Amino acid sequence: MTDEGAGISPEAMPKVFDPYFSTKQRGSQKGMGLGLTICRVVIRRHGGSLAIESRPLEGTTVTCLLPAARRAKEVIV
Repeated sequence: MTDEGAGISPEAMPKVFDPYFSTKQRGSQKGMGLGLTICRVVIRRHGGSLAIESRPLEGTTVTCLLPAARRAKEVIV
């Protein structure tokens, strides 16, 4: 997924997967800073990976790779 937003600063990039890290101001709309952390854990537990590339003032690309489904074993009844 790619956006054309403000991007992520080079200083913030190493922290984007840290629990509770957020660049949003405090307030009623503020997130908890757990979204990317949870996504990364779930994807890794399924054998995949999550990568982020970003350029300030140009946008961000998030790439999620998941392994293909294995063929189900045949059950003989």
